[in-house]
Amino acid sequence: MLVPLYTDAPLYYRPWGTIGLIVANCITFGMTAGGATGEGWWLTYGNGLHPTEWLLSAFLHAGPMHLIGNMVMLWAFGHVSEGKLGWHRFVPLYFLLCLISGMIEQAIMLGYDTEASGMAGSAGASGVIFGLVAMAMIWAPENCIEMAFVYMFFGFPRVAHFEIRIWVYAIWSIIWEILIATLLGWGMNTPTLHLLGGAVGATVGIVMLKKKWVDCEGWDLFSVWRGDHHHAGTGHYTLHRDRDVLTSTPNRAVQDDVAPKRESPRKVRNKVLDLIEQQRFLGAWKLYQQYRDVPAAQIDAPPLKQLADGLIQLQEWAAGTAVLQEFLGRFEDKTGTARLILAGLLVRHRNRPQAALKLIDSLSDTTLDPKNRDLAEKIRHAAERLVDEGHLELSDGPSALED
Repeated sequence: MLVPLYTDAPLYYRPWGTIGLIVANCITFGMTAGGATGEGWWLTYGNGLHPTEWLLSAFLHAGPMHLIGNMVMLWAFGHVSEGKLGWHRFVPLYFLLCLISGMIEQAIMLGYDTEASGMAGSAGASGVIFGLVAMAMIWAPENCIEMAFVYMFFGFPRVAHFEIRIWVYAIWSIIWEILIATLLGWGMNTPTLHLLGGAVGATVGIVMLKKKWVDCEGWDLFSVWRGDHHHAGTGHYTLHRDRDVLTSTPNRAVQDDVAPKRESPRKVRNKVLDLIEQQRFLGAWKLYQQYRDVPAAQIDAPPLKQLADGLIQLQEWAAGTAVLQEFLGRFEDKTGTARLILAGLLVRHRNRPQAALKLIDSLSDTTLDPKNRDLAEKIRHAAERLVDEGHLELSDGPSALED
């Protein structure tokens, strides 16, 4: 059995929408007793058009294995789409795929004789998830999915891991579904519904790409076909499964001898400001860090502070620390708040108590209100405790605040 685990596609947003959809499916599973009491949720055949069923049927599953299989797939491929769109656009997109797929399926089956066949309808998220697989093939073909191959060896379960490019996995899945559908006679069966969902997802994905409603950074399927992807950036951010940080890793599809395309610093600056205004902080940081040493690309104090706050909200401690260090190196911190925040980050998340103590010592009691003075003392005590315990100072690299 093949189980997709995670993707190395760029993640500019946390997968809150994917998590929410998985929770909603699990709640529905409990509410309907595993599909046994799902009247009103099934997508019925031969009984007219019912828009509510188009949506609800995608959340109904018949049995735990049906639910688990679909949720594993949703977790893996929901990351790809939501990582580019954010939950506020991904969740409506997911609902749209449910509605379109359900409408087409029910319309095809309007004249279906359920009594003669014994099949009254369908349920499950697999068609919509297959649409996400097709969409991932359009938007991120060269990225990879980490797969687990579960098999039995002398009566014991074993697991082997391997990576596969998204486009290879998608094409393989399409060929497999076509083969099974052919063997079953191309009726309204599971592989046919998967292919229908894939066609809907591919169509919506292409439309969004052509309308520039999604930014694939020049690594979409059409750019790869044309060879334009060799002019895209040389790195991307990946959410590592073993730690909650984003790190920059080289894109496997870019050769070492291909130079990245450099944009005008002023153009980059405007793009970064737009991303910050849209609260796309991870995307803003990814772009800004490549150009922030260029004076014309540097952003002013308010958006820089907003970027730092946004990254800290996302718990991107390394990135937030770097932006705060730049802020303090370029601008005067009259209230001391930025220094206090940075000191807290250095103690709690960067294991740099001595650097934190330097920041606390540089603060004047007159610049802090009573609440922040208490906080400063707590940070000082925490830093001193780490120093006393002999913690090794870990450096984040050169900082404008250090000698």
